[in-house]
Amino acid sequence: MTAAKDWSVAIMGPVGSGKTTVVRTASDIATVDTEVRLSASGEGDKPTTTVAMDMGTLELGEGARVRLLGAPGQARFDYMWDILLAQARAAIVLVDGTAADAERQLQHYLAQVTQRTVARGRALSAVLIGITRADRGQAVELERFRLRTRAGDCPCSVCQPPVVAVDTRDRGSVARLLLVATALLEMSERFPEAALHERLG
Repeated sequence: MTAAKDWSVAIMGPVGSGKTTVVRTASDIATVDTEVRLSASGEGDKPTTTVAMDMGTLELGEGARVRLLGAPGQARFDYMWDILLAQARAAIVLVDGTAADAERQLQHYLAQVTQRTVARGRALSAVLIGITRADRGQAVELERFRLRTRAGDCPCSVCQPPVVAVDTRDRGSVARLLLVATALLEMSERFPEAALHERLG
């Protein structure tokens, strides 16, 4: 009998990218969060921020589940990034696609994910990029984010993270994002991407 899947996914990204909303939208249980009111301006129009983590669970059926671990966006709480990445099998980096510095933010958080996992001598099984707010206002060209995140010719998802547009408020849209993440995790168990990376990276 195959053991039920129980995957943890770290949700990373800057303040206001939609991490807390993704966890709340997807979770089948009451979420645990550490949202507090901002004491100073400077984070756009967002009145609160996560200071430790958001946590929820998405049930996939037959005992399988995804544990969603939302990380704080502010660098002063970055010690939590190490803690959550140490528990995670995959990471989703969310970025507001309409932000003026969206590409810089994306590269920064992708680099943090890589550096912090390598420093611990471990590797994630999958990395995925979610472009938020693509449904609001100006059109967001996903291809420009794909071009910015490619690392060499290795086709594994850590070197070539898939880029998915997501409406963080819509459960179906968030579910599609997580479906891609779980598909990558499932494939990594059957055909380890680490081995693919070592051969082709």
